[in-house]
Amino acid sequence: MLWVEPHIPKPNARILEVGCGHGHVAAALRGAGHDVVAVDSDQEAVAAARYKGVDARVVEFPDGDLIGEDPFDVVLFSRSLHHIRELDAACKLAFALLAPGGSVLVEDWCWNSIDERTAAWVYGLMGIGRAAGIVPKDLWQQSEDPLTTWLEEHRDHIHEVKTMRTAMQQAAQASRHTLTLEEEHAPYVYRYFATYGADQDAQSEPTRDTAAITESVLHAERQMLANNAMAPLGWRLSAVCAD
Repeated sequence: MLWVEPHIPKPNARILEVGCGHGHVAAALRGAGHDVVAVDSDQEAVAAARYKGVDARVVEFPDGDLIGEDPFDVVLFSRSLHHIRELDAACKLAFALLAPGGSVLVEDWCWNSIDERTAAWVYGLMGIGRAAGIVPKDLWQQSEDPLTTWLEEHRDHIHEVKTMRTAMQQAAQASRHTLTLEEEHAPYVYRYFATYGADQDAQSEPTRDTAAITESVLHAERQMLANNAMAPLGWRLSAVCAD
């Protein structure tokens, strides 16, 4: 939300979130007064988002169900773009659905940019999370070779950052809009503590203790990134209309 909100061009904006999961971000955007349509391919996730009052729909983006919708002021890919097989079509549709003056936002990660020291830190951190009962016991078990294990476990994340960047750039150039693209690296590992801290329950929110631990992990990750002590795993791209 801290990253998305400055890119929302106006109050009461119309927003499409692609890959809404259980609807935490969509619900927060709706609570801030925006008109939100949230889509996900997972029926259980959509049911959880609907429980939060979100207009959530089961859609395999770039499914044609969204064609003909009124334009959106923001199209947000929430950690979803790397999973979408029809990548070029997804990027083109995002800009086709965009209203003048709007923004396409991609919040994702560069899973393949990890190095040995970062992998060792992540697997060690997950061990602490398991001991605290915050992350599942089967998530990223400690390994004698964390880097190799990481790469094997994440091969199903089909797109790398360079592929997503190229697809977005080409779609922006082909769009009817005049766009400015910016990207940045960001923390990412802390998200696992927030996600699993809600016990994967559609009706629950992270507890106060879990929120505090997540903040601590986020602070540590920011410090390590600032000191070049780990590889950045979070990646963000914004394409903002100048028209």
